[in-house]
Amino acid sequence: MGVRILTSDNGDNYQVMYCSTTMSAFGPIMYGDAEEFIESLPQDPRSYNEPNLDSAYSAFMVKKEEANGD
Repeated sequence: MGVRILTSDNGDNYQVMYCSTTMSAFGPIMYGDAEEFIESLPQDPRSYNEPNLDSAYSAFMVKKEEANGD
């Protein structure tokens, strides 16, 4: 049991995390980089509250854009 990723099937590549124990979705809607984001976190994503998880994703996106030169 743990964190799983749901991906949209309409071609938009939206993703969201969910807990397979509680069957509850949580966190921000992501754009195809959920696995990379989860791996970047120092803790289990379920241990974050929503505002902190949203902030962590925003910081992750900024670093990703900087690394890509965007």
